[in-house]
Amino acid sequence: MTLSATTFTWSITDLEYKTEDGYIVRPFWQLSGTQGPHTAYVSGSLSFDDGIPSVPFEFVTEETVIDWVLNAIGTVEVENIKTALGQKLEQLNNPVFSFGRPWVAPEVVPIQENITVISFENGLSAQ
Repeated sequence: MTLSATTFTWSITDLEYKTEDGYIVRPFWQLSGTQGPHTAYVSGSLSFDDGIPSVPFEFVTEETVIDWVLNAIGTVEVENIKTALGQKLEQLNNPVFSFGRPWVAPEVVPIQENITVISFENGLSAQ
């Protein structure tokens, strides 16, 4: 099986900011890597000094925050993160070990046609 190249996608999953002045103090980031049928994730957060960066919450875009994160992490560490994610995807796409018993047929899970999707918004959660 020939796999496609890894596709990396950076995103900001949340921002912590000061309510007093709106300055961001902690971005929470995620890097996803997709190769073939598998996707793997790495996430983290950074702390910014007070007032740095100097763009208030209401004026910032995700692209701007991603740039801040990449600059703060640094080129070498960004490449290290991507390499580790690529290695994880390699393991998922080419497993060394598996499970099963040759005398038992693999279980076939039927597709369920009636699936209910529940969406939670405005901070609500299922308990």
